Amino acid sequence: MPLSQLQLAGTVLAFSYVILRGLDRLGYEGIEDADQDAYLYRWNVVGHVMGVHDDLLAGSFAEADAHFEAIRTPLMGRSDDGVKLANALVNFMQGQVPGWLPFLKPLPRMLMSVVCDAPTIEMLEIKLARHERLMVTPMLHIMRLWGHADEAAMRDLAPLRAGTRWLFGRTARRLLSTPRGSRRGDFTVPAVLRDQWGLPPQSGPPPVAQAG
Repeated sequence: MPLSQLQLAGTVLAFSYVILRGLDRLGYEGIEDADQDAYLYRWNVVGHVMGVHDDLLAGSFAEADAHFEAIRTPLMGRSDDGVKLANALVNFMQGQVPGWLPFLKPLPRMLMSVVCDAPTIEMLEIKLARHERLMVTPMLHIMRLWGHADEAAMRDLAPLRAGTRWLFGRTARRLLSTPRGSRRGDFTVPAVLRDQWGLPPQSGPPPVAQAG
């Protein structure tokens, strides 16, 4: 089946430009312009390998913004599958919030309301209660203060460091153990990262050595 060049290019931008745009909307200021361009270039290499035409691969953040809007406007629309996928993603993220922190349950939806455009949120049927909408701005201020804090000092706070590692490990284990269907392969995490992240050994048969 032939694949749409526009949809392929849009997928590349979803993994490159959209990530950078989201960090920008969250107020993260730790990425230099040169780093942005390097990140876009890395994904452009992926796009080239996928067969995306070079003229559809953006060379800068501004060019990526223009490409994304030009591709999204005529192609994007509401679909039942999109709504179900977004709902499953929200439920997964909310499931990572411990039961003794119920006030953080809306956090995934609140973050989505910031990093996504209003039409996207409406199409995906991501809804916020009135009190949750009022919490978005204070939440962003807290996150920006966190981002401006000295990273080394934050790492030196043992309770914060332990809590972050616990939450990351919990999320990684949940992601790796979530059923993905009989026709999908399992996530494979290198052993060195499993040791660093405190994950159990990879299940399943050992890889078969290839001759030659």
